Amino acid sequence: MTTDEQASPTAWLTWLRAVAILAVVTIHATASTAAADGAWERPVGRFAVVLDMAIHFAVPVFVLVSGALNLDPDRYRGAVDFLRRRALRLVPAVVFWHLWYVGVRWVRGDELETVDLLSRVVNGELFTQLYFFWIVLGLSAITPLLMLLVRRWGRPGVAVLGVLALGATVTAAGLRAPTGAVENAALWWLPYLGYYLLGWVLREIRLRGVALAALGVVTVSLAALLPWQWGSGESPSWLTEAAPVNYYGAGMALYSIAVFLLAHGLLAPDGVLRRLLRPPAMTVVDEVGGATMGIFGFHMTVLTALQITGFLHGDDPAPDLGTLLARIALAIGVTCAVVLPLRRLPVVRAVL
Repeated sequence: MTTDEQASPTAWLTWLRAVAILAVVTIHATASTAAADGAWERPVGRFAVVLDMAIHFAVPVFVLVSGALNLDPDRYRGAVDFLRRRALRLVPAVVFWHLWYVGVRWVRGDELETVDLLSRVVNGELFTQLYFFWIVLGLSAITPLLMLLVRRWGRPGVAVLGVLALGATVTAAGLRAPTGAVENAALWWLPYLGYYLLGWVLREIRLRGVALAALGVVTVSLAALLPWQWGSGESPSWLTEAAPVNYYGAGMALYSIAVFLLAHGLLAPDGVLRRLLRPPAMTVVDEVGGATMGIFGFHMTVLTALQITGFLHGDDPAPDLGTLLARIALAIGVTCAVVLPLRRLPVVRAVL
């Protein structure tokens, strides 16, 4: 790729994948500091809260990107072909990482009872991040059915269905509906169905000029509002009740969609940030974006090692900003240093 015009029209989606996976690692590296009692009253705690909430778009954006790619009729070659490819990509990784984290729990000294392990696997509780595999598997399994709707209803019909599905999710969150019924291996995809459908719908929307600038203001405003709402304790009760700060809440839904559209506007082949679609930036992003599953799977091993050893106060909230930043850098650096080279090995690549 030597000119801006040669940039792939979906390169911005690769950028989003790469940013989202690094955001996931950062969220988990800052979690203990952001969630500590009185975090908002301490500079390092407030920084952790702001950073954590400002990048909490990661999981919804992952699902938006997946929908943008998987529901593309031009890429779809039929149910059998799609399910075969997704099974070959996902099933080995799901099995491997669940077994891996059984081992991590053993090393950590957890009690391991078979019944408890099976329950944790089914309910996405074996280890912090593994629930996301059930979201991806579930959405992949229903994609052939959704493709029938895509081809019959087109973008307008799918847009209506996506809005209704996401609307149901945020409404249920606002009503404080219990989530236990859907947060399991069989149904965890359901709250994310709206994101998945809207990913394909919204990928064709490209804002420019004043509209893009306005979207930037909205995005920054939401990035500031969500940390304040979650951490300050000063948020009005009606806002907290109507739009709880979690992956199901209305604020996070609007923020994630805004990030998705803003990325498209800025990172289009003729966008303001179009230089980022060329080497060397795009070369690095392609590597990281292609390694999302391995980074996603392995990074909690690095953070667990910090917890076990106590290095960088790994089992406690970071005492200062330098320690927190070092923890984030180490988590990202070690994870990428392990995963990216291993992906070059054919057998290992199947689970990374």
